[in-house]
Amino acid sequence: MPDTVDDAQAILLSDIYPTAWFGAKPAEISDGDTVAILGAGPVGQAAVARARLQGAGRIILVDGVADRPLWS
Repeated sequence: MPDTVDDAQAILLSDIYPTAWFGAKPAEISDGDTVAILGAGPVGQAAVARARLQGAGRIILVDGVADRPLWS
């Protein structure tokens, strides 16, 4: 890793993103599909990005933490 990447940032590459990436792959998301993702933590938000890359037309993100910041 480059010196500009600290351990907290690097953990995203080794844990969170692969979990979301390979969790969405077997779902066989196609163009226009509606996808539900349960949990809006780091893995859930990375799964949203993966679903978008796979062509999901609508993504429903469900989370029980009211004050968790979400992106759209």
